[in-house]
Amino acid sequence: MLIPSLTTRETLLYAASLQLPSSITPHRRGQLVEEAILELGLKECADTRVSNGVKKGGCSGGERRRVSIVIQMLRNPSILFLDEPTTGLDATSALHLVKTLKHLASTGQTIITTIHQPRSGIFSLFDRVTLLSRGSVAYTGPTGDCLLWFGALLPGGLRPHVNPADYPTKEAEQESQASVIKLLVAWNNESAARFVSDKTALERFRASDSRARRMEQSLPFFRQVQVLTSQTLLTTIRDPFGLMGSWSQAVFMGLV
Repeated sequence: MLIPSLTTRETLLYAASLQLPSSITPHRRGQLVEEAILELGLKECADTRVSNGVKKGGCSGGERRRVSIVIQMLRNPSILFLDEPTTGLDATSALHLVKTLKHLASTGQTIITTIHQPRSGIFSLFDRVTLLSRGSVAYTGPTGDCLLWFGALLPGGLRPHVNPADYPTKEAEQESQASVIKLLVAWNNESAARFVSDKTALERFRASDSRARRMEQSLPFFRQVQVLTSQTLLTTIRDPFGLMGSWSQAVFMGLV
């Protein structure tokens, strides 16, 4: 949920003021915001309002999605979870967004995302994938190895340029369903032998990650009131019709 009357830079400064600890100075917060704007390719829309719609003078859908991601990245989290980040975006915006996530992952961030039917260009950008069918895991591992795994199990290999979700005939649908069941059973047997249960993996990760051991500092109450009040005044001034309506309502109720 982005405030439509704020620009991209103001939105990020607003989020940084509320999320970052008090030990970080306002100058440093501004530097972090500018670095994030450059890193995620938001320089062209830095002074554009985040209201939806380019025709209305606002940011595009892909730019708004990147702004939302930057807000979460300001705290430098160890792991970032994204639920269908490309939903509602056109093919070009979706590809650019995933490339941005790929760049963040190359800097040391761990990014876990869900996505439905990605195009081939997006699918190839993932390092590791978990493919689900009917609620069960059909494959987990490096992205480049999944085609070899499926090709070895399916009779005749994979058909090129064919969407597996398309069933032109009833016979083809039954054949596809039988192939899915075969893949699920094969991977269930494979995963039992390939992956070893390790209950201490999360503890080791936390111990090795300095960011995970960083103590979170709560913001002082006065600073929260100051930031929220200033942003409320700014958004109110930029909405003259809403401000006029509030004044008119107050005068009318006072007369009543």
